[in-house]
Amino acid sequence: MKQGHLELNHPPLGPGLPGLVQGVAQLMAADVDELLGISSAAFCTYMFDPAVNTHEPEPREYSAYASLFSNYGPWESISYYTGWEILEVSALSAVETLKIVAFEINAGRPMVTLTPDLDPTLVTGYRIGVDERVVVTQAGEVVVRDDSRLQGDEQLFRNWLLLVRPGEQPEWAASQVRQQIDLLRWVVQHARNDQEFFQETSENYAPGLRGLRRFRAFLDGLTDPAGVAHAERTVRGLHLARAAAASCLSRWAEPIAESMAS
Repeated sequence: MKQGHLELNHPPLGPGLPGLVQGVAQLMAADVDELLGISSAAFCTYMFDPAVNTHEPEPREYSAYASLFSNYGPWESISYYTGWEILEVSALSAVETLKIVAFEINAGRPMVTLTPDLDPTLVTGYRIGVDERVVVTQAGEVVVRDDSRLQGDEQLFRNWLLLVRPGEQPEWAASQVRQQIDLLRWVVQHARNDQEFFQETSENYAPGLRGLRRFRAFLDGLTDPAGVAHAERTVRGLHLARAAAASCLSRWAEPIAESMAS
């Protein structure tokens, strides 16, 4: 049996996109508020909207996928901002997935992934036996089954990983202040949109203020235990995100004002 393991002392990750960015920040030993800000995760709100998902065979009131996306491109944004390389891997066979996991763990680099319940967690090790392949995470072990099919239109993440590798910001990159300004302009524009479509899940979501209103309506009269658990995860993610937004806006204000005045 081949195996590898890394000892990590990082706290558990939050839910949704903020939790994924939090994991990236932990592996980079970077300021989590700064990365939540520049990735747009601190400012975005995505809520599943059943009113525009009429293609669903059975009506639903919520979706765990809703908080895992950002049209600003969180990994590209963080890479551009820091110079680090962040690679998103999905839809590989179990064999190829374990090759990547083994390579990264043996190089001393943990990864970020999602549990079967779509909760962010860190990959800390692996085991490759005769009949099974296991990815070890902070949230528990995940058996990776042989599945060489592509993801296609299915609403699934197949063997999904975020690889986080050290790097340097290229000389041609825009200044960090310029990137902050561009991000905030996008946030203001984005918050006015009515709905957005995500190719990965074939679902529509309400962003910005519309998303918050949709969530408020969802909470009214909520009694379903699974829905309550989903609401609790959503609130924890929003709390993590908005605290980071407040931090970023206060620290970015002066340099942005100086840049725009010059």
